[in-house]
Amino acid sequence: MNIQLLLLISSLFANLNETQKPRTDISFDSSAVDYVSQNPEIALDHTNETWRRFEGYQLVLDWHEMQAVPDPHRVYNRRLSRLIKAQDESYVTFASDIKEFYTENKNEVIQHITRYLPENVSFNARAFFVMFTVPYAFSLSDTLVMDVGSRRWKQNTNYLMNILIHETYHIGYDIKSPDRIGFQPKTREEFVHKVLSVIQNEGMATFVAYEALELFPSEIRHEDYDGLEDATKVIEAIRQINELLDRTTDDNVQEMEKQAWRTGIAPGRAFYIAGAYMAKVIKENKGLDHLVDLIEKDSKIFVQEYNSLVDEDFNVMLE
Repeated sequence: MNIQLLLLISSLFANLNETQKPRTDISFDSSAVDYVSQNPEIALDHTNETWRRFEGYQLVLDWHEMQAVPDPHRVYNRRLSRLIKAQDESYVTFASDIKEFYTENKNEVIQHITRYLPENVSFNARAFFVMFTVPYAFSLSDTLVMDVGSRRWKQNTNYLMNILIHETYHIGYDIKSPDRIGFQPKTREEFVHKVLSVIQNEGMATFVAYEALELFPSEIRHEDYDGLEDATKVIEAIRQINELLDRTTDDNVQEMEKQAWRTGIAPGRAFYIAGAYMAKVIKENKGLDHLVDLIEKDSKIFVQEYNSLVDEDFNVMLE
């Protein structure tokens, strides 16, 4: 066969394989920010209609229902009233800057996220930008929501992108993790399983975003990173987790579920700090591949692996 024909066929197959190879990507929807910024009076006078109109705000309502957090409009109404007086459209520019940043750094962002996931994981995440919501960022299924109006960002693109990496990582992680955290535990055993699952899940996402600071430095960092770098704060986070698990019985699971939120999620951050530290220890001692392999195993194994690598003061008590 003609060698030129062979080269042509080889090139065609290579292109076909490249086309068929699944890729991870993030798409962005800032339509809610555009509308609210340009029509603040209407968006405020017709809050319910505005939130029903845009998927990002619908997802925020879903978050409130799932987390049992009341009054989803309280931040929106207060901040939007002030926006009308200030006539500030900088949030539209901020959202545009984030999308431009991703376009320019897409390969680095995706490569970093997927380094910490099993090789066969790929997904298309949909990022919705909103303004003035109670949660500043969260992920749900294949979507993530970022409040570009949150004062926390100080309109710092690198800072928001760092947290966007955290939330995007959750989507890939959940594809392979056997653990599920969206349920109400009925027994102590179920409660412990859920707590350990959240620790691994949030800990991994926090550690991945922390490591991303080497690629995209930011003078503003999430406060969890200070805890990760401070041994006394790590020990305190683990102490709080151990106390939480020790106090839980079959009879007080519902009460302890609320305490778990206060201790581990907000205002306390024990699950994030301790979980990120566990991931860091495992990576440093066993390597990245081993850390990634643990995603597809029970979260209890993740904790057992960590416990075997640290002094007793840093142990999470499983029994």
